[in-house]
Amino acid sequence: MPQFRAIIERAIEGGVFPGASVHLARGREVIWSGAVGKNGYEAPFHESVSVGTLYDIASLSKIYTLAAALCALSEASLAPETTPLRAFLPGFDSRISLEHLFNHSSGLARHLQTLETLPASQWVEELARETLQTEPGRVVLYNCSNYFLLARALEKLTGQTLDELIARYLLRPLRLENTTFAPCDLGFVAPTEAKRGEKGFWHGVPHDEAARAWRLQTGTSAGNAGLFATASDVARFASIWLLDGQTSPLPSVWRARAMMHPLPEGNARRGWGWQRDAAFFMGTLPANESGRRSFLIGHLGFTGASLVLNPRGGEVAVVLSNRVHPSRMGPDRLPYVRALHDEFWRSAAAHDLP
Repeated sequence: MPQFRAIIERAIEGGVFPGASVHLARGREVIWSGAVGKNGYEAPFHESVSVGTLYDIASLSKIYTLAAALCALSEASLAPETTPLRAFLPGFDSRISLEHLFNHSSGLARHLQTLETLPASQWVEELARETLQTEPGRVVLYNCSNYFLLARALEKLTGQTLDELIARYLLRPLRLENTTFAPCDLGFVAPTEAKRGEKGFWHGVPHDEAARAWRLQTGTSAGNAGLFATASDVARFASIWLLDGQTSPLPSVWRARAMMHPLPEGNARRGWGWQRDAAFFMGTLPANESGRRSFLIGHLGFTGASLVLNPRGGEVAVVLSNRVHPSRMGPDRLPYVRALHDEFWRSAAAHDLP
């Protein structure tokens, strides 16, 4: 029996996080779905985690924004590679395309979190005034500002908020009943970090400073973070990215494009939204009989979320935790996440999954 639970238990014993929810699947088959630990370390958060616990998935939200963008652009017959950002948001460099927002190669260097104290009405204008650090399309500079601007461009294109677009294209069609921007029953939501200079913890509102400030001012999603979900809902969403021909709302050519032509990013690569073959958290797929390996795509969320897919093998690995509770200064979670992934890939290759 693969040691999935044992790996999470070791992380909890090491103080990495108080609890976690994991969902591992191959196609439509659930390999292991489990919840281990507690929501938090003290009252009123000492309840046990369940598979129904909602976690703040932080930057995994970007992949939902990307999916909504691909659906909306397809309906409008617009190609992200050739559609300039300034078609929707005048004032930006004409060289920046929507694709450059997708893969964080716009050249924008100012982080969205630096805008949290400004009125929401000024955020786009502030970013438009920034001098580009690199030529668009050349270098990956991971930056939440890219997905914030993508969300605003989509709203201009469609006349709907990002919340409405994600509900229209993803939540309702995929029946993601446990995915939301605004949890109602906080008893099912894991807390995140202690509030700076205040009592209590962030709970049921985005941990990301920019996403939280934007929602407080506008009542809508910033686009870079802010979704809450269960592990099984994240896995169901992830299934639309698999390359096995199953029904997906995403155009097949763009689904493949999102992962097939990535730009270098350190020891990994960055496609449309997704990182590719980032072994430091994804682990490594075993080689096949011919000695060749497939590829992995994935994304991390600052709060403790991770999502990794083997697109050709049909495998999905979701790990949700609140590793920022009570503080972001806790032990590194990634060695445990990688160990769980490696266990999953080895077990799948050996065909010994239960």
